[in-house]
Amino acid sequence: MTTRSIKEPKYYNYLILMVTIISILSLAACNGQTPYSNLPTATSSNCLVGGIWVIRHPETFYKYSLPPGSFDLTTLAYKNSSGGIAYRFDDKGVLTVEAVGFTGKFDVKQGSETLPLEFKMNGFASGAYTVDGDTIHLSKVLNSGIDYSATYAGESMMSTKQIDDFAPLFLPPYTAAKFECTSDNLTLQILNFPGFQEKIEFQRQIK
Repeated sequence: MTTRSIKEPKYYNYLILMVTIISILSLAACNGQTPYSNLPTATSSNCLVGGIWVIRHPETFYKYSLPPGSFDLTTLAYKNSSGGIAYRFDDKGVLTVEAVGFTGKFDVKQGSETLPLEFKMNGFASGAYTVDGDTIHLSKVLNSGIDYSATYAGESMMSTKQIDDFAPLFLPPYTAAKFECTSDNLTLQILNFPGFQEKIEFQRQIK
């Protein structure tokens, strides 16, 4: 696997972000957080900034993390997930991603057999982004430290720390997405991803 040059974040900022997101993810199932009701909506780039975007439907994220064409996605039956993953867009053009014990399981139908597919993600990564109208473009990886593994039928299918090997919006050449944003919700639709065009849904949590 190709080794990439990685820019490390400042340790203090990393710790603050990690503690914040772990706290947010632990509360993601709770209701009643104060929404960012005064933020712009629809496709305004300002709507992206503020708070932390926590994944709402993990199965969609996992499917995007698979190598394109590796499975007929209609054969995958989602079972469960634990932990969480969150995206955060800042006003300096940096997107940070934090996975905290993010694990998921699918059953895969292969003929008369049903085989297990499992994912695990944990760690921190970041990239530089720009916004053009209603489209987000991820221009480069700044930091890559998320441990990702996919195991199929008990055997390792993929294991990497390179976020541009698997993460939606980071995986080339699919580094652009249409977005829609409100005070509480965000959707990303990865452009030109082969065989899969479901929107990835996030919910904004308070800082």
